[in-house]
Amino acid sequence: MRHYFQFKTMLSFIFIFFYAFATAQESQNEINLDKNLMLRKIIRWTKSNINLKKIRPLQHPRVISKDEFIYESLNTFAKELITLEKMELALDALRITEPNWWKKNDNYLRAYIEQLQYSKEEKNRLISYLSSPVRINSMDNQETIENKAPQFSLIKTFNQLNALLENLSEKFFLKSDLLKSTNTIKSILLANLKDDDCYNTDTDCQFDSNKGIIHYQSEKIINNYSVALCSLKIGVKVNGLYRYKNWAPNPHYNQPKQKDLWPIFLEDCDKNPLLTLESISIYGHDVCCNRLNQKDESPILSIKWNNLFRPNQYSDDDRPNSPFYQNGSLGGKALPKNLIRKMKRKLHAYRNYHLNDQEFEEDDFHLRLGYHHVYGGMLMATQLIKTGVRSHKIINLPVMLPQILGYAYKKLQTWDYLSKDAKILYQQNNFNELRKKYKYPQSWSRFRRKKAKANLEFFLSLIEYTEMQHRIGAQFAFQILSQK
Repeated sequence: MRHYFQFKTMLSFIFIFFYAFATAQESQNEINLDKNLMLRKIIRWTKSNINLKKIRPLQHPRVISKDEFIYESLNTFAKELITLEKMELALDALRITEPNWWKKNDNYLRAYIEQLQYSKEEKNRLISYLSSPVRINSMDNQETIENKAPQFSLIKTFNQLNALLENLSEKFFLKSDLLKSTNTIKSILLANLKDDDCYNTDTDCQFDSNKGIIHYQSEKIINNYSVALCSLKIGVKVNGLYRYKNWAPNPHYNQPKQKDLWPIFLEDCDKNPLLTLESISIYGHDVCCNRLNQKDESPILSIKWNNLFRPNQYSDDDRPNSPFYQNGSLGGKALPKNLIRKMKRKLHAYRNYHLNDQEFEEDDFHLRLGYHHVYGGMLMATQLIKTGVRSHKIINLPVMLPQILGYAYKKLQTWDYLSKDAKILYQQNNFNELRKKYKYPQSWSRFRRKKAKANLEFFLSLIEYTEMQHRIGAQFAFQILSQK
């Protein structure tokens, strides 16, 4: 009876957790929850996250000073043979942000440049910078972010979720862990943004901008030189792999898994699993729009150097040329083949019915690699574990919660991608992505029905796709931190 009660309360929480996301929307297209659908989802989430493994004591990274960060970073640049252009920008950033260090270490810098693997002419060029006027730094060019309106308000979502959890009885055995989980997730998605920041309440500021996570990661890089150095080493390593290893220029899911980069990153990060996971996630959460912010617009060396070697700068979301976003690059983890086959069937039907539409081009019909969702799930699970959220009884909260977030994120985003007819079909079928038979408007022709269905089912399949990617990343982090 006790285990039945615990299982029932867990199901209640999952429903509350997703209900808060679904009901906190501000668009006119509210999602009405299908209770049968949610029950099936809740049972599947719970059954798939039964785990008896325990997290071992976390190995916290060594604390390093700013001077250690600078010296070790310069050694990394020399060891990995970065390009002359990158070295020029790195030295410029050092001189701009740390003028006192620059003047104090003039002799060290001259000796450092002399031992670099460049030509004599290139070395003289670098040495001339030691006394020349400061040049305009090209690293400060920010990416343009296109803002669209999402279907929910983040601050409203978390306020409602916290209110629901606070009202639970103190006897509810998961209340403390769930409040801790919610606050951790909120700190990542909203960071410490000011109350009047439009990202908290204005939907136009949220979509495609990642402002909250970027602020969260920027603060980490500024305040933790261990993470800053490890993240920088990862970026420099990826830069070298991109230049020398002939990575596939246009990877697809039907290609063999790419090289597992986890052992390489772990070695560069003092063989510390927690430090490596945190550092990978600095930029891994998105394949674009992830340049770190300067604090109060003041130049920060750790920010500038990390932005200079962002591991995603060789890629875009659809064709990630960077080895960092190749399929299987994190511990060899990739989507199951049966899910890939399902996606291909949906994509084929979608393409057949939309290829002749004027608003579409051939490039619109391909599978998005989206490996950053794997890193996103890893980020959430790592921070949940770090803040003390562990498996409760037999339920693996650090894996289950990122999985639910992946589902909720894509579920609430789907509406923006649908055609007009697909939206009508979605509404008429109670926003259920698992329906096998659809109710169509009687006036629709057979072709119109099939076209709307193909459009709807392709984008609905991305919900399962994204949910699974978040789960893969979260499960990897849990496995790494639970190993003996």
